[in-house]
Amino acid sequence: MLDSFALPRKLQFTPVLRPLEHNGVRLPASIGQKIVNEDTDTVIAIGKSRIAPTAYARSWEPFVDELENSGLDLSEAQCNFTSMGNGARMLADITLKSYNYDRIVGEKTALQMRFRNSVDGSLRYEVSAFIKRLFCSNGQARIAENTSVKFKHTFSTEPEKIGRVAGTWPMILEDDAHLFNHMRRVPMQRDTVQNFMATNLCRTVTKTKVKVNDKWLGRMMGLWDTYSTQIGQNGYAFYN
Repeated sequence: MLDSFALPRKLQFTPVLRPLEHNGVRLPASIGQKIVNEDTDTVIAIGKSRIAPTAYARSWEPFVDELENSGLDLSEAQCNFTSMGNGARMLADITLKSYNYDRIVGEKTALQMRFRNSVDGSLRYEVSAFIKRLFCSNGQARIAENTSVKFKHTFSTEPEKIGRVAGTWPMILEDDAHLFNHMRRVPMQRDTVQNFMATNLCRTVTKTKVKVNDKWLGRMMGLWDTYSTQIGQNGYAFYN
């Protein structure tokens, strides 16, 4: 396994279930159970009665093995891990700089994968891919639907399926890159953007009426001003 893919020590713990207690009395499992980090004896979360917490290594290590067998060029891969909720949830962002769409999109890009999982069931085990912009942290959400693999926590995962699918992502994302390039050639005026935001997105619904959320609209138009200055007043800036 490449060093950059090594699971951080804080995510290598074993989650175990322990009963809930109230005033020293053990409660039935049907009410719920504690998910505990066995290494530190700390409570991570309260899980449902049927939760089956699994160590991250059991999904991460087979995933990396299949990634290495997928035929993808991992020579310039970078992996950044994030944990949340005392280890209840984790993300791993994998940037493959060997694959870029700079020439098509017109700016620095790379292929990025996101691995996410949880021991408390709050995040479904999922692996997805998208085009990452290297000028800022705004990753491009997928337009198509076929660059992600999801699993339920109640079933065993299929790392070989991930390997098969991941090998197709560079070419699929190239279609997105061409669409982004097309967006650059679609002019968008500021008042058109503002009207769309006010009409479709930045709205607050009350019991008596629907009104424009001026604070939200101001924030969104500030983002438009930033991206349109960098990219131009076009559909790609609006998409960003």
